[in-house]
Amino acid sequence: MKQQTDTYQRFIIQPDNQPTNVLITHFNPLDFDLVKGQHLRLDVSFEPPESPQNPGMFDYDRYLLTENVAAQAVAETVHYEGESLFSPIFTYRLKFLYHLQSRLSETTFGLVSALVLGEKSLLDDEFKDLFTRWHLTHLLAISGLHVGLMVHMLSLFLTRICRLNKETTWLVLLLVFLTFPFIAGGTPSVFRASLVGLLGYLALIIRTKLSTLDALSFVFLFLIMIKPYWLFQLGFQYSFLVTFSIVLSRPILSRYKHALTSLIFITALSFLITLPLQLTKFYSVNLVSLVINPPVNLLFSLLIIPLCFGIAVIALFVPMLLPVMDHILMTIFNGLFLLLSTIDRFCYFPFITGRPYLLHLILYAVSLFLLLRFIDQEKYRQASRYGILIVIIISLIKIMPYFEPYGQVTQLSIGQADVLVMELPHRKGVYLYDVGATTGKDYIEVTDEAYTRVIKPFLHYRGIHKIDGVFLSHSHQDHIGSLPFLVEDFSVEGIYIHSSFDEDSKLPYLDYTTLKVGQRYRMQQHNFDIVLPITQSLDPNDNSMVIHTTFGPFSFLLTGDISAEQESVFLAQYPDKDMDVLTVAHHGSQTSTSAALLEQLSPKYAIISVGLNNNFHHPHPDVITRLKAHHIQLFRTDTDGAVIYRFHKNNGTYQWYTNNQG
Repeated sequence: MKQQTDTYQRFIIQPDNQPTNVLITHFNPLDFDLVKGQHLRLDVSFEPPESPQNPGMFDYDRYLLTENVAAQAVAETVHYEGESLFSPIFTYRLKFLYHLQSRLSETTFGLVSALVLGEKSLLDDEFKDLFTRWHLTHLLAISGLHVGLMVHMLSLFLTRICRLNKETTWLVLLLVFLTFPFIAGGTPSVFRASLVGLLGYLALIIRTKLSTLDALSFVFLFLIMIKPYWLFQLGFQYSFLVTFSIVLSRPILSRYKHALTSLIFITALSFLITLPLQLTKFYSVNLVSLVINPPVNLLFSLLIIPLCFGIAVIALFVPMLLPVMDHILMTIFNGLFLLLSTIDRFCYFPFITGRPYLLHLILYAVSLFLLLRFIDQEKYRQASRYGILIVIIISLIKIMPYFEPYGQVTQLSIGQADVLVMELPHRKGVYLYDVGATTGKDYIEVTDEAYTRVIKPFLHYRGIHKIDGVFLSHSHQDHIGSLPFLVEDFSVEGIYIHSSFDEDSKLPYLDYTTLKVGQRYRMQQHNFDIVLPITQSLDPNDNSMVIHTTFGPFSFLLTGDISAEQESVFLAQYPDKDMDVLTVAHHGSQTSTSAALLEQLSPKYAIISVGLNNNFHHPHPDVITRLKAHHIQLFRTDTDGAVIYRFHKNNGTYQWYTNNQG
């Protein structure tokens, strides 16, 4: 892993006499290029691990463990001390990358870097995002397909052009298999393909028989012995699952006479065999990709991958031909990207299932095994029954929330912003109170970080594809900033505001419904009482739409960013309102959560949505003191992570995510 931006560099080191690695972040420019095998001396300060703060959130710390990284640190200084025996190979690889970058267009350079040298980070993010949405990312990383094509092209070159005999060609290919994994980034799929190929050619040289299944099994055992942490790496799991399934399905494939039929079978098999991983990790799948994958795979196999390897060779030996080859590859890929973008615009309908239960996964695995077994035995009627059963199992995963008698209210941990997700039992309705976003240094420019890292993964994790309503308390970005991203990805039935909501903050392409204070709105058999603001204020925070509602045995007061002044108005206007749970206003600002409010309403619980070590120093110590003085159990998203309340009829329980993961 190596990342480099305008502001920092990130790379992995292995300290002397240590079995595990450290991820280093360095914020100053270096006067030398980083390559594998260098000896460095660093002055570092270690950082705490990054545990996920919300359900469904990407577990970065666990991901680092799959790279054998056990710690993270910031390096104040980085000094070059020397290099290992193999460092010149990686130095030449880096120089070759610089050479390609200077001679090729950005698109072609990214493709050649990814498909020949394993530098996927140099690809345009827009390309990677689109290919991810359509389950095509395996084409942008070196795999068995790429290695097989490279070896085939090299073998033809050595025998037809260089006129080498069979034995000499095999020896050259052995050398390629030994060195290519290191040159191409050393991913599990590259090592798998190269080592299986190496064993195959060794068997030819020593004139012994070695089945592909035996070679693959040996490579699997060898890799988990030398790199046991790879067993938990998603790329390793995908690579071996798909390859083992294809090898074991050879009797079926041998019956297909046409290459296109075989390609369709392999695509469907790969999809079905990796579906449990897809749903367990990402909670959704793009079913239309089954139709898109075969032709795109074919295009990469016949044109794009051979062109990339051809350009790499031409760059070394006939550089004057590079402009022509560059133009050809760029034209083909840009055409493909345009076509995929158009399909994505009109045909992208992700099938969101939520996190599957273990029982569902076991039933799916057994059904898939029996399906393939009966296809192998050519008993297609029995096979069709298990195909139908697989569809039923996936459908059950999808509809499970509708059988769930429990409701859930979740205050997400998204930093200095607010998102409260309210789910009614049996999935009768899903509502959000605010959908905030993180902002840039000016506190105005909105980023999609909170949405892509927290909100969207959580909604997918819960199996939510439709949102019945979004209540927007007021027009500050930390309360409404993720709305444009939300409506792009999810079906949102209604957006509810108060009449004091800033008109300039409305998105012109959305319809807003204005709610009246003092009114009770019944939505999906659930009541929401709009209690504030009674009059419009000059302070936008005091124009927050405050909602009183009840979930299970507990009543909630959702307060937005109101000040103590509006709290006094609430107490005077609604002296008989009860409250069990207070969402603390304005992230725990000193101007809110007055002693009078706590004294009169006596809430049992308080929740503060606040960012860790934020620049505003929220929550204010006085607010914490007042809450403690009234013996109110406090939950904070900065220290507790997402705060989750589950309820069923007249029972309800609270938990906080960082202490209750899984």
